[in-house]
Amino acid sequence: MPFKILIVDDDRNLRLALGQIFSAYTVLTAAEGEAALRLMAVERPAIVLLDLEMPGMSGLDVLAAIKGLDYKPAVFMLTGNENLEMALKALELGAKSYITKPFTVADIRRIVLSGLKENGGAEKPDARSWTVKKEGA
Repeated sequence: MPFKILIVDDDRNLRLALGQIFSAYTVLTAAEGEAALRLMAVERPAIVLLDLEMPGMSGLDVLAAIKGLDYKPAVFMLTGNENLEMALKALELGAKSYITKPFTVADIRRIVLSGLKENGGAEKPDARSWTVKKEGA
């Protein structure tokens, strides 16, 4: 079964770009926190790329809610703002790391591959694992 990556960001173009970068995996997307949590409950992604600042439920709120799930995905925060206090709070809540926007394709791939390895994933996806993206919101 292919590994699932959930991309949660209110920027549609970023969701689409990251979906293309990780198209060898099952890519799930959500534009806001509530939709992300609903997807997580059903799909159980191994990796979550989570925007820190979104309208409605913030990335920190979503991260706090993830602590209540019966499984623990590797969560990496995405932020366009280098706010050290928020980054530390995200790490306290269980985020593995955070990456500031804009980031390079190489940087985001490195982070996701580290999370997949940590969760038992393979570094190179099997070509048979390519799937269609799902939009959660």
